[in-house]
Amino acid sequence: MSISAQASPLAPSPNGGRQLTATLRREDAAEERAGLSPHDRISCPVHRRWLYQCVSSPAHAIRVTGHRWCRECDAAAAVAVDELTGAVVVTCSRCLRVPDSAANRQLLRACRASVVAARQARHHRQPWETRLAG
Repeated sequence: MSISAQASPLAPSPNGGRQLTATLRREDAAEERAGLSPHDRISCPVHRRWLYQCVSSPAHAIRVTGHRWCRECDAAAAVAVDELTGAVVVTCSRCLRVPDSAANRQLLRACRASVVAARQARHHRQPWETRLAG
């Protein structure tokens, strides 16, 4: 798959069903037209996944804004997601503390909402989508 096809808002997501594709498109439009912050998205336009599925990628550690970052240690933070409970924890990879900042709280909210949205999408799948995804 080419990079341009992967980044296209019109390309369906290879990693999810219709709900994920619809969420990606809706958030793309809201970001462009309505001023949605890219940090409030529950879908990832880079990886074309629910945010919680790729938040551990180095692309989501942003030193400048403090997202997935420990400012005390100047290090990227790790993210652990429990899909069953919806729990999301950010922990510094150096000091092993929770880097409490507005940016990391925003990331936690978006990840938790992403887990809920993915759960709802799985619940609303059509029988043929479940067979294809499984």
